[in-house]
Amino acid sequence: MVKQYHMDLTGYSNPAANTINIDTGSPGNLAILNLNGQPLFAFRIMKPCNAIDLSKLSSGIYLITFIDHKNAQMGKFIKL
Repeated sequence: MVKQYHMDLTGYSNPAANTINIDTGSPGNLAILNLNGQPLFAFRIMKPCNAIDLSKLSSGIYLITFIDHKNAQMGKFIKL
């Protein structure tokens, strides 16, 4: 049986120009991936609210993953 957990991963402004704010609710590892699943950036998140610099990314759709000590969540965002 697979246990499902609710996580509070929230990203705003989406679509984003150069910064996206991520609220994770707990420390963990955050990664930005392209649509092929290839990691582009990885961060260790230590505080619940983080501003992520997107200025080095081209315009497009990206995936974002967050993993803490017992949960994992994936979402997507648009870079303008």
